[in-house]
Amino acid sequence: MPPDIPLELHNVKGSDMKVVYYKDTVIKGWLGKYMLTGDLQLIRLVFSVGIGAKNSQGFGMLEPVI
Repeated sequence: MPPDIPLELHNVKGSDMKVVYYKDTVIKGWLGKYMLTGDLQLIRLVFSVGIGAKNSQGFGMLEPVI
């Protein structure tokens, strides 16, 4: 079983959900601030590849905030 990276929501509301149509597919995404905790190497990997099911289409991008 892969290790968990807990994801904590910070001030995310229903209006932060965005719906995009891509190649006849409905994709739901969320804007907002999230906190990832856990193994630092895994968190770096997540920032490199994105998070979610549609990363190869350019979705799931994260921006670190310090």
